[in-house]
Amino acid sequence: MNVQVFDHVLQEDLGWWVSPEHDPSNGHSSSSSSSSSPQPPPQLIGAIDQGTSSTRFLVFTPQGNILASAQTEHDQIYNPLAAGWHEHDPLQLWDKTSACIQAVGDALSSLSLTVGRMISLPSCLAGVGITNQRETTIAWNRQTGIPYYNAIVWDDTRTQSIAEHVARGNPNRLRRQTGLPLAAYFAGTKVKWLIDNVEALRLDLADPIQCEQVCFGTVDTWLIYQLTGQPALNTEKARNCQGLFCTDVTNASRWLFLDLETVQWNESLVNDVCAPHRLPLSCLPKICPSGHVFGHCQGSSVSYLANVPIASVLGDQQAALFGQAAFGPGQAKNTYGTGLFLMMNTGTERPQSQRLLTTIAYQLGETGAVHYALEGSVSHSGSTIQWLRDQLQIIPSAPDSEAYATVHNHGLYFVPAFCGLFAPHWRSDARACLVGLTTHHHKGHVCRAALEAAAYQAKEVFDAIAADSGAPPLQALKVDGGGTANNLLMQFQADMLQVPVVKPVIQETTCLGVAYCAGLTVGVWKDLEQLRVLANRAVGMIYIPQMSDLERQANWLGWKKAVTRSIGWMDMAPEDNVLEPWTRDVATAPKKNKKTKKEETALVLLPDNTGNSSTSLRSSNNNNNNTIGNSNRSSKMTSMPAADHVVLASGVPEPLVVLATPATEYDDNEVYKRNHPHNFRTMATAIAGSAVLGLGVGVLFTTLLGPGGGHSSRTTGTAIVGTVRG
Repeated sequence: MNVQVFDHVLQEDLGWWVSPEHDPSNGHSSSSSSSSSPQPPPQLIGAIDQGTSSTRFLVFTPQGNILASAQTEHDQIYNPLAAGWHEHDPLQLWDKTSACIQAVGDALSSLSLTVGRMISLPSCLAGVGITNQRETTIAWNRQTGIPYYNAIVWDDTRTQSIAEHVARGNPNRLRRQTGLPLAAYFAGTKVKWLIDNVEALRLDLADPIQCEQVCFGTVDTWLIYQLTGQPALNTEKARNCQGLFCTDVTNASRWLFLDLETVQWNESLVNDVCAPHRLPLSCLPKICPSGHVFGHCQGSSVSYLANVPIASVLGDQQAALFGQAAFGPGQAKNTYGTGLFLMMNTGTERPQSQRLLTTIAYQLGETGAVHYALEGSVSHSGSTIQWLRDQLQIIPSAPDSEAYATVHNHGLYFVPAFCGLFAPHWRSDARACLVGLTTHHHKGHVCRAALEAAAYQAKEVFDAIAADSGAPPLQALKVDGGGTANNLLMQFQADMLQVPVVKPVIQETTCLGVAYCAGLTVGVWKDLEQLRVLANRAVGMIYIPQMSDLERQANWLGWKKAVTRSIGWMDMAPEDNVLEPWTRDVATAPKKNKKTKKEETALVLLPDNTGNSSTSLRSSNNNNNNTIGNSNRSSKMTSMPAADHVVLASGVPEPLVVLATPATEYDDNEVYKRNHPHNFRTMATAIAGSAVLGLGVGVLFTTLLGPGGGHSSRTTGTAIVGTVRG
């Protein structure tokens, strides 16, 4: 964990408190000041920032400066047997949050200050705000505090088939009410998947009494519940229980369940997304303004926050917009984090767009107006650089990408559509690609292309917002996030946008924004104008466009051409072909087939609600399409002559069996008809792991079974697709 206390801020902003004898404003010596009436402790603001890759807790002074901070990373759970799955452990998210708060509290308490003066929490905290990774979805039991499943992260793609099923061919079908396209990105599709696949959750929802205990929430709601709850009885499976169950308008606007006009959950939207299930609205959190006292922290959870009011909640990107003091219509910011998020405040008017997201920017107080925003979200920005570091291992650290990058891309383009293209394309069938490669290129060019990709994607969103908002063109772009430390990227961004790029001194604008909002709620700051003055005096660096028009146009044309290469790469399977998750069990003892009299070795995949693996099966011939695995009984699919596998599948909670066998005979009632051997072609996809294959990692295997039992192997996107013999 990285813990810091900034001594210069302590002296400059709080010198009157820590060393009153050196405060020129009081006009007294140390002896006379000691006899005067005691001064109240400083009013500080805490900010919890629970992000995709790490958790932070920061304490801000009334001058808007960071006094102390702690940051720690948490585990990223990727299922090697299911490409696109991304999860977090909900209990670990809370453990990391409480650890950061504890670390900052300990660090401030240990300071050696003037006798009788301390910077102690919670006495110096006027309030605390929460900002969070949006859309990441958790289900838990309100009474016990036990999660039903891991948190499904915002960039997880497992629910794409659900989104397509709900869309019915029109991904904008719910846009008028929600402002969002139907995509795996949003929380509602994750709720549907959890109900479909987690048996304990499904059973509780079906019980009239237990149904009232089911909670669905994004990370902000989970943290509020933990901060305001009591210690859980089962400390192995839970931490706290019976806490408050609420969210704010910005996070609520990311579900597909919120009507943007009424700013309330809409039952018809919930039923539309979750069908055939009926999800009671009581399972969704109470919606509150962003600037609002949600409740008070319980000391039993974190002693350093005992009785401190939770005074603001903002989704991370809305918090960054607030931190950049973009309070008026037409003001915008761009955040370079794990993803890339460009957002423009549109005021109290709700905009409409078919390419961008219409979302809620903030609401201050219960009587305050709801402010809206247009947003363009890109899934991979900083995570692309992490991929170069962790997967390709061509750079030792993320900051090294700038040092390794070449001066020019020399025709190499990198489209980081690892889980499809987000705004403004919204193409889930796209996949990452590196195009224009020649023998001249090396890892420096790849680094350059990866950095440029962030700027190109930002320009796509920038242009879309300019076109769809109707606002005057932006005269400058305010930026924040970890990516702004890369000077090459910032200069290239200014060059491609043809406007200055403005970077603030305080890069943690997400934390600053939620601290601003909390301080405004509890009276540390009096109004937005005071916050605007604080923000505007903290400009760090401005990047001025320098690139020629000819070079800019050539770069842009190359990027657009590269994007076309990534689109349409994936053949999206129908939603009905996705079966429930399965767990692995191996029956290694060979058994004799009663019909063929031959020995067969079976791999049995048993239904499981933990999501350890999944299996899909599709069959087709020249005359019609047949879906295998959707009936109420096991549907057997046998191998062609000279092939190696027989597959049995089921779409209901029954075993799925994969038989490794020589050629077998076929019954008339099987999918394969003996009198049409040359018209049959089957693709059977089975996800298996090391217990089955003797491999160190799980691999996705696809077997193409033709009349001659032929096999093929190919690589698609970031997934390895191949076959297994024997």
